Amino acid sequence: MYRSAFQYMYDTEGNTYLDAYNNIMIVGHCHPSVVRAGQRTMARLNTNTRYLYEEILSYSERLLETFPRELNKVFLVNSGSAASDLALRLAKCHAAKEKIAVLEHGYHGNTQTGIRVSHYKYAADGGGGKDPNVIQLPLPQVYGSNLTDDGTAGTYFANEALRLLVPEEHKVAAFIAEPIVGCGGQVPLPKGYLRSIYQEIRKQGGVCISDETQVGFGRLGEHFWGFEAYGVVPDLVVLGKPMGNGHPIGAVVTTEAIARSFESGPEFFSSFGGNPVSCAIAEAVLEVIQHEGLQEHARMVGDYLKNRLLALQKEFPVIADVRGSGLFLGVEIRTADGSPGTEIAKEIKNQLRHMHILVSTDGPYDQVLKIKPPLTFANRDADQLCRAIKVILEQDNYDLAKKK
Repeated sequence: MYRSAFQYMYDTEGNTYLDAYNNIMIVGHCHPSVVRAGQRTMARLNTNTRYLYEEILSYSERLLETFPRELNKVFLVNSGSAASDLALRLAKCHAAKEKIAVLEHGYHGNTQTGIRVSHYKYAADGGGGKDPNVIQLPLPQVYGSNLTDDGTAGTYFANEALRLLVPEEHKVAAFIAEPIVGCGGQVPLPKGYLRSIYQEIRKQGGVCISDETQVGFGRLGEHFWGFEAYGVVPDLVVLGKPMGNGHPIGAVVTTEAIARSFESGPEFFSSFGGNPVSCAIAEAVLEVIQHEGLQEHARMVGDYLKNRLLALQKEFPVIADVRGSGLFLGVEIRTADGSPGTEIAKEIKNQLRHMHILVSTDGPYDQVLKIKPPLTFANRDADQLCRAIKVILEQDNYDLAKKK
């Protein structure tokens, strides 16, 4: 790749690619407002965070305005991984416990602590296995459960989780989960699930962490933050990826009580977390989302794209499920006998790449197409993507329905 603009990338041979995958560039590649904010601030002031400056105060205030009132403290770091690590440290300090409850297929960062609580990593080949202080809860996935998402599935999976928590009563420092489990295959949590789990964790003296690294900042359309979709308020929120539109910045947002309990421990310091350039860029991202109405745009284009994918599902049984919200969608691929369509999904992904359209795959068997483009993605881009998928599925020389 050589350059990029909004939802397009350009390689060194002059090819144009439609980017339907890069959720980090939330307001679009190289958005002029974001670029200018970084240029101006870098030319005027760049320092570590031992000092006060307008950018850190202005951005922190503006960021906290997007959260419920009780979430009123922010720690700025360099990435979502660093934020996950810090959130877990805050939780253990506040709760004075060590055990962490996690979901199957969850991913929470590349630090040693993050990997320990990420089933996606510790259960992989060479991942080292589950830490004794980790409580692994089943992925609460409606698809394939024969349950409906009217509260029935949420109750069932919550009861399964609570059963596993009984032997660990009063030992759990925190429960951490993404509102939509990305590496699990873009899996939304069922209605009522988080409310039940949050209630039980808090009853035992633990805290609840929402990892919004992938889904936050309006990507889900209906809601600015993923936890809002479930009618809950977490105790800590992890932010990263799209926060700086490609510039490295992350954060933990939490309550005054948790921040205060952390004051008695070893001093926390991040050399670059919240530096003037990062804060100026991050504030520009918030401004663009608001001024360009990108959250509502994500809702409208996401609904349009999801409906087009559902129409393809009716035509091609190999598309077993279409799920997600806004511009964070997953397309589950299955073979004719119902097995995970790992090779089919791989073929679709790679053929799309040859057609200059970028998506990826994930899920337990790498059988789910991941679609999470910059929020500048438009209806015409959705049309291009779906037309290309249809062409691939119609190919006579590749019998997708029977491919294993």
